Amino acid sequence: MLCISQRVSAQLLCFVVCNQCEPHQLWSAAANSGMSGGGPFACACARYLPHRTAALVTIASMVATNDPANQHLTARMHWLNQLNSAAVAYTPGILALGMRLSWPFMLIAPYPVSVLQALPDGVSQLAVKLMTSVGYAKADQQLLMQQPGLAYVLVLIQQQSVAQGVQGVLHDMSITMNPWSFKLADIRVPKVLVFQGDADVNVPAEMAGHIAAEIAGAAVKYYPGEGHISLLLNRAADIMTTIEAALQPGRQWHRGHCMVDT
Repeated sequence: MLCISQRVSAQLLCFVVCNQCEPHQLWSAAANSGMSGGGPFACACARYLPHRTAALVTIASMVATNDPANQHLTARMHWLNQLNSAAVAYTPGILALGMRLSWPFMLIAPYPVSVLQALPDGVSQLAVKLMTSVGYAKADQQLLMQQPGLAYVLVLIQQQSVAQGVQGVLHDMSITMNPWSFKLADIRVPKVLVFQGDADVNVPAEMAGHIAAEIAGAAVKYYPGEGHISLLLNRAADIMTTIEAALQPGRQWHRGHCMVDT
């Protein structure tokens, strides 16, 4: 579970998020947004710093997959994600060893993948199809085949996440997948917006429904056919427009994800 020092880390993270401006300026509150594994951190900020949170926004956010109360939410999660979650809970030492052994390969992975961008379209699309044949929603695979450069970006992000070693990734996996120190129902902030692709196999749509059901006043918006990656890339404009509208004075976000003038 999140310990005291990790709670402080979450509060410091929220403080930084709320103060993305000049050093001498302070924002009274900000919208905290988290996608995928970032969702738990955004939720922690909202829980422990509600006075600094104008809105909580989750995008394809995971829940604590190793919390017994959430086991029913993982049934449609891809088996690779289920395996990672189980490793965090039951064999963290073996997981750490595997991560450390694969670390050098994660560091050099962007270089061979970058070659895809120089290959003929048909060849690069076939290579991406093979790379994404396991662990990806159909919408994500199609998107990456259409834009092979995105595969390079994803691998580059992975490389940067372990640039200083794998301990940070292991720590994040532990505190996000294992039971949290707070309940979603403990979150009390003015606005809670939940966005989710209904074809996501990494973070199933049931998790978004659970987040929205547990947090008072929350509402969820599902995007038909969107996966874990395609959700943000294909729907970013609509998500941003929805967030801006929800935060406008005189407008209110209601359950059922419709905007209504008040």
